[in-house]
Amino acid sequence: MAKELLRPLERIRLGQFASAATLERAAPAAGALFRDVPADQGHFSVPYLDHVLRGLRTGVPDYVRDVMDGRTPPAAVTDRFGGIVVITDADALG
Repeated sequence: MAKELLRPLERIRLGQFASAATLERAAPAAGALFRDVPADQGHFSVPYLDHVLRGLRTGVPDYVRDVMDGRTPPAAVTDRFGGIVVITDADALG
């Protein structure tokens, strides 16, 4: 999944000047699957690896667990998203 997310960014980044590259590391997000990523932002407005990969987590976020348990997610989630789709292992196999 991570490779497919990064493939278009790789093509864009290859067309940019390497002088904007940095060896600094982005601050790790709590629960992030990839905790140690470069803070390189190239000509993007934010460090692109951290921005794209931060959504990949090692566990289920609390707001998704709320949905799975039949509870309404907090307003911080419902105010920002039009909907949430949860596909469980049982749904994926059937």
